[in-house]
Amino acid sequence: MLSDILMWEEKIHIRVNDQNPIVLGLAPLLGIGKTIKGLLGNQKHLSTKDKLSLIPFFLNGFKDYLTSSDKLDTYSIKEYADKYGVTSRAFHYLIVPLSSGIYFLPPARYSAYVFFGLFAPGIPKF
Repeated sequence: MLSDILMWEEKIHIRVNDQNPIVLGLAPLLGIGKTIKGLLGNQKHLSTKDKLSLIPFFLNGFKDYLTSSDKLDTYSIKEYADKYGVTSRAFHYLIVPLSSGIYFLPPARYSAYVFFGLFAPGIPKF
C-alpha cells in the first residue's frame, strides 16, 4: 500500500546557500500553527506576496491533475508557474529546489502533470 512507503510531512526545509533554511508548513489542517508561521516568517528570502503567488499554482495544478490531466501534460512546470503568476523568487527558492531535488532535472524539462502526480496521493490527506 502506498501509505506504507510514503509519509506526509508537516513542514519542508529549503536551504539557500549556507543561510538558515526556509521552513514552510505543509499541513494547513493538521499543522495550522506551522503553516501560519511559515507564511508569516521567512521574510528574508520570500515575501508574503511570493508565498501567496504559489496558492493559485498549487490549487489549479491539483484541480487540473484530477480533472484534465491531458491538458496539464502540455505545460512544463515553468510554463505552468508563469501561467498562474508565481513570482520569480518563489519559483527560484521553492519550485526549483523541490522539483530538482525530486526529479534531478530543472522544471523546464518535464511536464506539470509529472510534478503534480507526485503529490496526488497526498491530496486526500491534505
